[in-house]
Amino acid sequence: MSGLQANQHFLLPALSPGLYNIGQILGIVVLGPRFGIYGMVMGVILGACLHLAIQVPGLLHYGFRWTPRIDLQHPGLQRVVRLMGPRMLAMLFLHIYFLARDRFASFLGEGSVSALNNGWFIMQVPETLIGTAIAIALLPSLAEHLAHGDREAFRQTVNRALRAMLALTLPIAALLIVGIRPLIEIAFQFKPGENELAVWAARAFLLGLIGHTWLEVAVRSFYAHGDAITPSRPLRCRL
Repeated sequence: MSGLQANQHFLLPALSPGLYNIGQILGIVVLGPRFGIYGMVMGVILGACLHLAIQVPGLLHYGFRWTPRIDLQHPGLQRVVRLMGPRMLAMLFLHIYFLARDRFASFLGEGSVSALNNGWFIMQVPETLIGTAIAIALLPSLAEHLAHGDREAFRQTVNRALRAMLALTLPIAALLIVGIRPLIEIAFQFKPGENELAVWAARAFLLGLIGHTWLEVAVRSFYAHGDAITPSRPLRCRL
């Protein structure tokens, strides 16, 4: 996926999660009744294979080749490992945050944990469609600008992306905050009290929608510089 995105090719990586879901569905609908839980596991494995297989033709088109050897001294591999360490640490802290959040919420009223999770999920839909999508498409261009030493183009690209995100997320956040109640009632069909918790949790998370989308660009701006440490620091400070 990263190899294709580095070549400004985004179609096959975008299709691959859909095939992963198809594999899971086949595991539940077709393999599950015959093999039980093992059929569901086979569906996940099938989905993972399809997730990769659809991208292989694109990789071959751009000249990617594989050789059956492991070279731990390769400078490219060592650079990836150095960049991967802070990223793994950031993901660890992120999961600790979610575990701690749900743990504290479990001491509150019934439905508090599901309200937080559903509110976060609702906010993540526009955040992923706008913030993550734009940032993923932006990273190869940012890295290319820096590789050519064109910092002014880098700055302008980031600036345009932030302006576009602001123009898109501000009205979407406002509309969802106002109209989220009927959407939750139709989609989740909770009890009245649980609906109310989910509505206010979603509204609280939507207040931070702009910040979350901008963070996607900010993090990848550091990644384009080969800096994976700085984006990890806010997570440690937040905890």
